[in-house]
Amino acid sequence: MNNEEKCGEKCKLKHYCQSHNKEECDCSICLYNIQHAYNPSFHYCCYKITYYYTLRFLNRFASEITNIVLALYSNKELKENADLNIVSLGCGPGSEIFGIIKALDILKSTTHITYQGYDLETIWSSVQNISKDCLSQYNHEIDFYNENIFTDYHEFDNKQIDLLILNYVLSDIVKYTTKKEEKEKFLNNLAEFIINKNVKYIIFNDISYYGNDGSLDSGTQLMKSLIKKLKLNTKKRTINNVCLCFPSIKDYYSRKEKWIKYFNSDLIFKKHPQEEYMQNVNECKSRQIFVIIL
Repeated sequence: MNNEEKCGEKCKLKHYCQSHNKEECDCSICLYNIQHAYNPSFHYCCYKITYYYTLRFLNRFASEITNIVLALYSNKELKENADLNIVSLGCGPGSEIFGIIKALDILKSTTHITYQGYDLETIWSSVQNISKDCLSQYNHEIDFYNENIFTDYHEFDNKQIDLLILNYVLSDIVKYTTKKEEKEKFLNNLAEFIINKNVKYIIFNDISYYGNDGSLDSGTQLMKSLIKKLKLNTKKRTINNVCLCFPSIKDYYSRKEKWIKYFNSDLIFKKHPQEEYMQNVNECKSRQIFVIIL
């Protein structure tokens, strides 16, 4: 990022950072506003912000995914496969595929992955290309699509989705979809996609905020509502789920629900000594729900 040109006249966010008494291209200011203030037009519309986001959060998000994949394989919820078809909705830079590959490497697994990441924001394409290049050495099939998964899904050859990843996407839906009926429509479309495409497993990984029971005010509440919809519409199939979280979340017995707690919150992807963007991003902090559709 230090080698990138200043935003200049091309700035899509009207020099927001500079107007807040900071240097031009201080992406931390813009990213903070995206994550903490609701403004649909002030989203990931600048590629510099996507670079900053990736440098700041990829190690943490990938570590969270590595942890859940290791836990699921060790407890036999996930079974060793010769091939694993994975779809990620709202993938951004694809931190989840880094986490999955890392877990398989730790397990010395021979599982071959075919991965498709979907994100409507075309601004992520530059980072996605970097991710794809970084992971090419592992000889998995990795593709990113800046398309609508519900209308432009690229079917796998065997028409089977083994694993659907919802990595920090449902909390984004909560933030940028203000009307309840719009959230319900999204969940209905997602449930229909899961049922019609024969999804076997779902990994939900998102912010720790639990939300209010019965509402759609958090990623966790959207996930719980999605599970209910799947149970109502797949009566011939059994749906089970396991809830996990990290010790950094203190209320892991939320609402009398048992959230299985990891032993520690340590990052598996360590911060590089010269990495200057990961201030205060030094542990895993997410809630996770693993869904099995039998």
